Amino acid sequence: MNDSWNRLHDAARHDDPYQALVALHQSTGGEVLRCGPGGHSIAPEEIVHRATRVRVGGSDVDRVTRTEDVCTPARLTRFGLVALRHAGVCASEADTDWTTGLAWLRAGLSERLLSACTTSLDSRWSGGSKLLHQQLVKGALADVAAELTEIRTLLAGTAPDRAVLALVHRQLTGVDRAQLRLLGANGFAADGPGRWTYVSELLGDVYAGQTTEETGAAT
Repeated sequence: MNDSWNRLHDAARHDDPYQALVALHQSTGGEVLRCGPGGHSIAPEEIVHRATRVRVGGSDVDRVTRTEDVCTPARLTRFGLVALRHAGVCASEADTDWTTGLAWLRAGLSERLLSACTTSLDSRWSGGSKLLHQQLVKGALADVAAELTEIRTLLAGTAPDRAVLALVHRQLTGVDRAQLRLLGANGFAADGPGRWTYVSELLGDVYAGQTTEETGAAT
């Protein structure tokens, strides 16, 4: 699957993150809602409208819309995403194939943020020099780049297991938060470079079982 995951990663990094999420659904079984261990799903509107099945762990069940609660945070709506709570539906463990693809997608979003962060810092000045050229900033960006390289290496290994995937999703959240700190207020602007960061972290929370704290990232 590495070729497919690489394409997914590149779509999230360079093209349209929404379409990357559509592609993730299509590459892992089509128009089926993926349910996280807590009974929630987050999906593009077009998938939600057409899906007739819900995947719980590795098994599909019929979708029963009358037992669903729409719980879409306002900050997801502008991205064309829908969050649902499926009553009586939960999985004892995450779907490894799905969380692997999601990790590749989130890594692409993190690298997208790194490019935007570098561009933003290159245009800002402090103390007579660009922020990008200041030693502490350069060191922080180098740490982010190193972590993203490590994440790509872990994901490119042979069929990462649940423990590795949980580590990867935690790392991605940490990397994104570090970049938001570097961006300052610009990272939280509605149209700022961090606008997809909240979505990425929420996806990690729903599907990989990490603990989400509010990043404050604007959406």
